[in-house]
Amino acid sequence: MIKYEKYTLGDLETNCYLVWDVATKAAVIIDPADDGVFLADEIQNKQLKLKYILATHGHFDHLLGAIDLKLIFGVPFACSSKDMFLLERQQDTANHFLSRKVQAPNIRTIDVDLESTNMIGFGESSLELILSPGHTPGGVCFYSPEDNLLFSGDTIFWHSR
Repeated sequence: MIKYEKYTLGDLETNCYLVWDVATKAAVIIDPADDGVFLADEIQNKQLKLKYILATHGHFDHLLGAIDLKLIFGVPFACSSKDMFLLERQQDTANHFLSRKVQAPNIRTIDVDLESTNMIGFGESSLELILSPGHTPGGVCFYSPEDNLLFSGDTIFWHSR
């Protein structure tokens, strides 16, 4: 069984999810937005053990916090290789859309290619991958069948047409 907490972070109000296995306290972060240090504090305050940083897609507003989490916890970053081109231009895209200079370094390597796996395990729990290209070529959703939860990133926008 998993628990999760949602955080809405950054200028673009990106939804980020801290998801953990209740039995083992093993955790993943889905779409770490732009505040990896805040998320690291949340992980430590809850006494969780971060296992993965997961990306539903490669847009900057979902990933600026990934490098801090990677440096703090030394865990793998998982994203679709089909979105590598977005990671490579993350800084320029952030500067453009935010109309200001973003100083944070960006993540440039994928440790786990989500095109090559169908499940992410952490503790006694796992999330199934559902490929959902459209918003980006490498878009994915993470689904917990045991808990009937879907983490969809920007596949579905609230109040959109």
